[in-house]
Amino acid sequence: MVDGKELMCKETVGGLVEHFEKASQELRQGLAHLKTANQHMAAFGPYADVYPEDGPMPRHREMDDYLRDCLAAMKKTAWRSILRQTGILDRASAKRRDETESQIRQGEIPDVTLENVMGVLEGLVRNHDEIVTECIREAYEWVRPEGWSLHRYKTNWKNGRFTLGRKIIKSGLITGDMRGGFRLSYSPYMVDRLRSLDKAFHLLDGKGLPQYPTDLCTVIEQDGRKGHQECETPYFRCRWYRNGNLHIEIRRQDLLDAFNRVGADGSLMEQAETA
Repeated sequence: MVDGKELMCKETVGGLVEHFEKASQELRQGLAHLKTANQHMAAFGPYADVYPEDGPMPRHREMDDYLRDCLAAMKKTAWRSILRQTGILDRASAKRRDETESQIRQGEIPDVTLENVMGVLEGLVRNHDEIVTECIREAYEWVRPEGWSLHRYKTNWKNGRFTLGRKIIKSGLITGDMRGGFRLSYSPYMVDRLRSLDKAFHLLDGKGLPQYPTDLCTVIEQDGRKGHQECETPYFRCRWYRNGNLHIEIRRQDLLDAFNRVGADGSLMEQAETA
């Protein structure tokens, strides 16, 4: 679990903010010099400037807009990098990650200052359990008996209406390759949900995040390319078929019980109290 030490320290954040401020200053100075150079070139006629004929740089009247767009792009890049380095969004649900990316893309982000960055990071630490609980519940909703498409398979209904059992079947996750082997679906949504399931069990076991090449998706891909139709990881035993179905057996009953508790209506705090 994240206790704040895994996130960037204040000194690291301070260094990043300093680089951002210097980059912003250099950009402003550079464009100011460019604008001055264009003013000098105006002596050669109304259409004379310093740009090559096919250059991408803006004309003089567009310089202020160009500076604004560059600074906005730099801010988005900085926030994406900061959040990626903390690793906190790796523990988040796909929905939360998509919402965060949407906010960044639309520019709904604070300025890159030490106060703002530390405030965001401290908020992520405070909300860590909530963020991870969302991730587990998202995985639970994907595989629970009343979830999407599960009604078609008797194996899934044996689990009970709201409780996940040790064996489940998910369709549309496997496809054949041109060499007679297998690979995961081309659907980013399906593969991302399988990653979320693997991540949920790692987090419940206190093992951090799945790591390449032992994560579930990579193991399935590697064994599938060899023509194998089954694999094992510490948490799952899987078998797949050419009809696209992936049969998943959960190997740890203790983690399955915790997954059901947190996924149904519990929280990580409640899970810790029952452990």
